[in-house]
Amino acid sequence: MRPRLFVSAAAAFSAALASAADPLPLAAPPAATAPALPPIPSVGPSVGPPALPSAPTAPRFLPTAQPEEKGPKKLPVVPPPRTPGETPPPTADAPIPMTSEPLASVPMTDAPVMPRDRSLHDDHLGPWNAVWVRGGYNYLWIKDAPTAPPLLATGPGSSTNRILLGGTTTNYSGFSGASIDAGIWLNERHTFGLAVGGFMAEKRSTVSSLASDPLGSPGLVRPFFNAQIGGLDANDSFLVSAPGRYAGALAVESGARIDGFEINGLVNVANTPSWTRTFVAGFRYFSLDEYTTIYQVTRGLNGNTIPFFGQQNPGVAGVAITDRVRTRNQFYGTQMGGDAEYRVGPMFLDFGLKAALGPVHQVTEVSGQTVVPNGAGGPGGILAVGAIPNGNIGRSTSNYFAVLADANALLGVQISSNMRLGFGYQFLYLNTVVRPASQISTTIDPRLVPTAASFGSRASSSTLLGGAGTPPLTLGDREDFFVHGLRFLFEVQY
Repeated sequence: MRPRLFVSAAAAFSAALASAADPLPLAAPPAATAPALPPIPSVGPSVGPPALPSAPTAPRFLPTAQPEEKGPKKLPVVPPPRTPGETPPPTADAPIPMTSEPLASVPMTDAPVMPRDRSLHDDHLGPWNAVWVRGGYNYLWIKDAPTAPPLLATGPGSSTNRILLGGTTTNYSGFSGASIDAGIWLNERHTFGLAVGGFMAEKRSTVSSLASDPLGSPGLVRPFFNAQIGGLDANDSFLVSAPGRYAGALAVESGARIDGFEINGLVNVANTPSWTRTFVAGFRYFSLDEYTTIYQVTRGLNGNTIPFFGQQNPGVAGVAITDRVRTRNQFYGTQMGGDAEYRVGPMFLDFGLKAALGPVHQVTEVSGQTVVPNGAGGPGGILAVGAIPNGNIGRSTSNYFAVLADANALLGVQISSNMRLGFGYQFLYLNTVVRPASQISTTIDPRLVPTAASFGSRASSSTLLGGAGTPPLTLGDREDFFVHGLRFLFEVQY
């Protein structure tokens, strides 16, 4: 009996020692199970399994029952834990609490300044004015008319033979005129604009005349080269007056008028408090209209008569002869150039340079007539006779490529914020024109002249076209031309 008790006691002691050396693990609390998530409806093709949410924390409150909503259910949003005394964040339905802390106490930081990109745009501004109108008075001079051939000389009864009219240039003196131009900027920055302008001058003419006394003294003649005779002895003349036989007078009138206009687009390329520079491109028109008219009146004395369209016996007691040459040059061109203005205080200096290229349309008209005091008569004078091709009466045209240059300067003062006064100079140059004096030819076949004794004769001559006489020589000479003058301008700008 005792040995069994001993063995049992030893076994119990050994078990107690083993339990002290390797104690049993504590029982773990029951794990919180995550609520079941409702299924998320698919909107498009599935691209992979949805991301799993992180392990939820234990809820701090029990959700209340909500009515079932149609459509996809929203996942519950669990607010993050907060420390004791912390104000809960506002919900979607709660207003955002206002703070009494001043705005100035909130620290502000300067935003970084980025460099402006100027590679794709230009942000400069043009002149301040949006529209302007400028006009005023012009006083102009044009180039003298070219030298005309001798038109009147001393004749029978004179001790010397000298030229009285013709053989010199014609000076028209000054022209009065007016000019006006206006412009507008088409965009807000005043860098693109449109301008129009033009000028017109008065018609200017000069008259030179000489006459005999009632008895026909001194003798006056109209010299010419006789194409019917030809050769070295072909110098001839028509009578204007002769002492005791014919009394007469001759007058030469020359006139001219100029005008023009332009339409330009403007591009302002620079504008500072001192400088403004603008590029100009557009259309330019210029016109020069001139004429030369020769009037002759002759009457017979002491029973002398004058041949009249082949009538010699009897002729007529008196005649009035008119020869007229008119030319017109009309230039149309594409223009380019620039304008610059420099300002110092109220003073300004404006200067511009433009050049236009294009055709110049040239017209030459020749006319003549011979009439008697009662009005009877017909075409043909002395320098303008017959009809083309055997004469030179008619109209001819031609077109030439030309260059028109324009240089101008204006010095002025700004008298108010919207008004300016200026005084300037302008110079226009056209490289080719046709002018009346250059178209007058004194090579004449008398058989085409109504007051010649041989009028209508068909005797052999040097004519190439088989008509009743040699056609007058058509010169067709051309030369350059310029006009320049002073300008007094008043400008209004807004």
